[in-house]
Amino acid sequence: MSAGVGRRGFVGGVAGTAAGFMFGQAPQAPFTVAPMSIPELTDWENHRGLALVDRYPSSDSWDSSRIANAIEDALTRGLGGVLFSARDYDLNVPVVIPPVDGFILQGIRGQTRFTRTANGVTGTAFRMAPPIGTTIKNIVFDGLTFWGGMTNIADLGTRRARRSGSGATESEGGAEIVFSDARLRAAISCEGDLAKYWNSAGDDVPNQYGVTRDVYVRNCEFVGLQGLPVFFRGARGVSSVESSRFQRCLDPGWVYCEDARFEHNLSEYSMDNGCSLSRGCVNVRAVGNTIIAPWFNGIWVGGFRQDPPTGSTPSPKPTFGPRNVVVESNTITRAGEYGIYGRDSYGRFVLVGNNILDTIPPEGTGATRGAGIVIDAWSADEMPLSVTINGNTIDGVARSCIDVRNARSVTISGNTLRTVGSKTNPDGTIRPGQATQRVGVYVGGLNALTVVAVVGNTIADQRGAASAMFFGISIPAGAGARVVEGNAVFGAENGNNLP
Repeated sequence: MSAGVGRRGFVGGVAGTAAGFMFGQAPQAPFTVAPMSIPELTDWENHRGLALVDRYPSSDSWDSSRIANAIEDALTRGLGGVLFSARDYDLNVPVVIPPVDGFILQGIRGQTRFTRTANGVTGTAFRMAPPIGTTIKNIVFDGLTFWGGMTNIADLGTRRARRSGSGATESEGGAEIVFSDARLRAAISCEGDLAKYWNSAGDDVPNQYGVTRDVYVRNCEFVGLQGLPVFFRGARGVSSVESSRFQRCLDPGWVYCEDARFEHNLSEYSMDNGCSLSRGCVNVRAVGNTIIAPWFNGIWVGGFRQDPPTGSTPSPKPTFGPRNVVVESNTITRAGEYGIYGRDSYGRFVLVGNNILDTIPPEGTGATRGAGIVIDAWSADEMPLSVTINGNTIDGVARSCIDVRNARSVTISGNTLRTVGSKTNPDGTIRPGQATQRVGVYVGGLNALTVVAVVGNTIADQRGAASAMFFGISIPAGAGARVVEGNAVFGAENGNNLP
């Protein structure tokens, strides 16, 4: 069953995007479309098999119960989903999606908004957590807008900012993030039977959920949410976010999912990563996204060592990153740490046709932060089988353009790398480690089984006296086989390092 098909074959969205994304500009108000009238909405129920939510009573003064009543009745009558009007829906508790096969929650993008108006925090708008022995599958969220409660988005302008776990604000230029006492924390959460759990001693903790399979989030907006706007954990089949917009939220995330997809989205000023395709996933795709000024990484595709326990102690069990990774045709600007960061994956990385511009690392960070693309691993057990980096453009990064360490097979070809590295930190202090931090292409962590090919790249720093590129290509000795040919290197202080 495709992403666009509900119980009764419902296909397509109500309104789509009004004017398209507005790339590279200050944050905009949510997109708007002309509201639909009640007679038009009635036609949807009669002919498209959707129950109109606003026809149902609320059990209290909130819309959470109204929506739950509409979903229950739609399932009882065999309808394909529910339809929301062009208004705000006030949620006091999450709306729980019951076990179902084929269901759409349809709104009007920019007009159907979920929020909270009375003091208190609603953890998430919609939650999928099927009991053991049950299944939720073929679910579509389309045309919905989630308003979290950040009150000073306009004041932040184009400055990057985040709220730490302690609630403190970090930002460019001292700007503060302010949340209302009444807020919706997250939008959509999904639990499934593939997720793994254990305690701080390393003992397995049984999974308490049934099967969640094939969930699609499309044509939605997420604004000012303090938590993860969309979070998939343990989902089977496809778990997809596409053609949606995220503005000043945490990162949409996936863990322990079979087929995770983040495609053709716009992420602006994330308080964390642009997206996180993370531990335990099998196949992940990040394709065609535009990611502007995330606090940390544009795209994270890796494991996570502190899950659980939290704090400084490493996990008692491996938390491998995704097994098969495709990152293609994304544009990432002003990332705070890395453009694309992949680590702790014993699978395959394919990074093709991405544009990474102007990384801005925080002061006092480690050796590689501020690089364009970084692939790394904690140990030999977590080394990628292969890394292919082809046809990317990386320009204006604070450290190396491409930095790959601890991989078995590495092919870096046809990339255009410009304006490589910086000699100083943001605070003006001299940055050490120029031999590994100011390099067009660096490949390290080599052994007798490593095969490296660096072919046909253009690597240039044309800043003249201000040039900071130390090496064009640096590959220390130790690889089992190495091919370096057909590369054009201009402006490197010391040429290439190929002992």
